[in-house]
Amino acid sequence: MSFAATGPDQITATIHNPNASGICYATINIDQSVHEFTEHSPSGQAGPGQTVTPLRTGLAAGTYRLSGFCGTSETSGDQVKGNDYTVTVGVTPPSTGSFGL
Repeated sequence: MSFAATGPDQITATIHNPNASGICYATINIDQSVHEFTEHSPSGQAGPGQTVTPLRTGLAAGTYRLSGFCGTSETSGDQVKGNDYTVTVGVTPPSTGSFGL
């Protein structure tokens, strides 16, 4: 699983399910609350052997914590949690250089 800021208000997830069954999906922490990355849309679920690249848009500028899970379903007890990631969107990096001075 990987995540990248791909616009000023968006993050793209790459979710791969290496398993022979079940689903893998991503989560995003927004305002101290964990949400499914695609808010329960099947477009954010990778089936067996699949890779999906859902996009989350409309995010406020800031740093987001993301993760992922694989299991039989979104609510099954056999879910395995992946690594945590952080991605920053909407923040312009400071300029560097002499600017011709």
